[in-house]
Amino acid sequence: MISKEGGLTYRCTRAQSKATDELVASKVSTLDGLFRYACKKNGSKRCLGVRDILDEEDEVQPNGKVFKKYSLGDYIWKTYDEVDQLASSVSRGFRQLGIKPKDRICIFAETRPEWLLSAMAAFRQNVTSMNSFNFEHPNRFYEHIIYFCMKFMYDYYIAMSFKFSCDALRHSWR
Repeated sequence: MISKEGGLTYRCTRAQSKATDELVASKVSTLDGLFRYACKKNGSKRCLGVRDILDEEDEVQPNGKVFKKYSLGDYIWKTYDEVDQLASSVSRGFRQLGIKPKDRICIFAETRPEWLLSAMAAFRQNVTSMNSFNFEHPNRFYEHIIYFCMKFMYDYYIAMSFKFSCDALRHSWR
């Protein structure tokens, strides 16, 4: 199958599921559209859960590496409607930063709800996003970001620093 843009799109030719039929009937064609459809269908149901870190300890492995072991609290849930509202707020924030549809951004963040909301906000604004995670030595972080931003010529770099909440959000233009 040839797409509108001239690329190839592969589709399963076997029978589709009931969920796929619902999405096709609802004309869902984007990730943002998919999430909005889920919000409409599941509004007050639980969507995104997080747990507080109550305690942490170092666990030394036989090879000498040290892993953090966490004791976690109960889940604190946000509903689909609440997550949709938060994603809309972050999306408006992107616009206020000057980020426009078809811009490219690099998001550096830990795997947290704030990262997910940033990605959803990018989908909502038709913005291309690349995610960057710092698994290496902290001093190598800047080399990593500069390499990706230069190679892919991203318009914006969004950096989030998290402890137990979002401590900072900054952006820069290339």
